[in-house]
Amino acid sequence: MNWLCAAVVAFIAFYTWRGYHNGLIKTVFFILAFFVSIILASVISPVVSQQLQKNETIFNGIKNSIAPSIQVDEGDSDIGIGNEDHFIDNLALPDVVKQILNDNNNSEVYQNFKVNNFNDYLANSITCMIINAVSYLVVFAVIRILIRVLAGILDVIGNLPVIHTINKAGGIIIGFAYGVLIVWILCIILMIFIGTETGQMLYGYVQQSSLLTWIYDNNMILDFLQSTFEGLMKTISL
Repeated sequence: MNWLCAAVVAFIAFYTWRGYHNGLIKTVFFILAFFVSIILASVISPVVSQQLQKNETIFNGIKNSIAPSIQVDEGDSDIGIGNEDHFIDNLALPDVVKQILNDNNNSEVYQNFKVNNFNDYLANSITCMIINAVSYLVVFAVIRILIRVLAGILDVIGNLPVIHTINKAGGIIIGFAYGVLIVWILCIILMIFIGTETGQMLYGYVQQSSLLTWIYDNNMILDFLQSTFEGLMKTISL
């Protein structure tokens, strides 16, 4: 177990304890609020993302920063249409993202992006994904802040003697699940910075741990957002 795996286990354990401390009622509220935040962010963030993608300064700035780490060597004669899927499969990205890149590596998406080669397709696609993810996380965070303001009144209900014990026991289970959800959010953040030196280092630790690899590759939040990513990639016109 490397230090990152230990940190993730400790993080989930903390949220399990926090679930006990907050109790079932308040923790369930936070979980439900979490999913409400996901749904609202999924509705609002595509609008924000499309506006950001139209901003050439933002789009080109992100694209130029990630391009060197994902580009095929122009002199590499081994890369052809038949090997592009293999190249994508070897990128340090979650499986769901690799699948999106493979599925959309076609003339229709090339035309939407106004590109004519594999390198530009990769750079534009991943740039769009990063903007999508950043937009989503920012909108999600704002919604979460607003929801937490409403949580204060739940402390009074949770401390009633009749439901106090059930409240604490249920909080342990729900707190554990909540911790896993937060780890999946952190995995999305890691994906955003995968092209950086720190991102590559952290991804290396993920690959060293079977537990972290499973968590990274089975991100249910990312699966939920897959259709949004695919839709934006097909409709965006740069």
